[in-house]
Amino acid sequence: TNGAAPTREIGAEDDTQGASLWGVCVDTQRMYVAGANSSRITIYNSIPTDDTTYADLVLGQESLYTNIWRGPVPRSASDVLCVGHRLFVSQGYDRRILIYQDIPQTNCDADNLLALSGFYSSHGAGSNQDPITEPGQVCSDGRRLFAADRDRGILIWNTLPTNDLVLPDRIISPDGVTEP
Repeated sequence: TNGAAPTREIGAEDDTQGASLWGVCVDTQRMYVAGANSSRITIYNSIPTDDTTYADLVLGQESLYTNIWRGPVPRSASDVLCVGHRLFVSQGYDRRILIYQDIPQTNCDADNLLALSGFYSSHGAGSNQDPITEPGQVCSDGRRLFAADRDRGILIWNTLPTNDLVLPDRIISPDGVTEP
């Protein structure tokens, strides 16, 4: 880096309230931002071009200006990933990955989740044997899903999951490749 200040600042006034921004993803028209401390995913329907652009939608909050978690929506979002028309949100604190089968157009609950506990799980739910313990970054090659898990290693699903509670097909850890 050259030490220069950024040319644009987004999110300072509209949605973060001091949030810790952990993940960002863009598709051909939208930008998705994961805010861990503010329990939200903000969606910009177009990629901001100036510092007066506000998010068009927030998942996990009643509005852009609140910071109260509401049920089975992103809380402590670690990362966000858009693959085609689907949205994946990892939540390290809640030991799960939320799946929106279609890019949300309103503040709504996720369609599916990857975890061994339910939508309303809390930190500490599950056991040390759960294949998903603290997911962080999520990525895809368009047909498979990958998630970095702090305790387990790299979780790999051979196809993009479409149902609840789908276990990863493989886990790559310091101890080698295993099946859950």
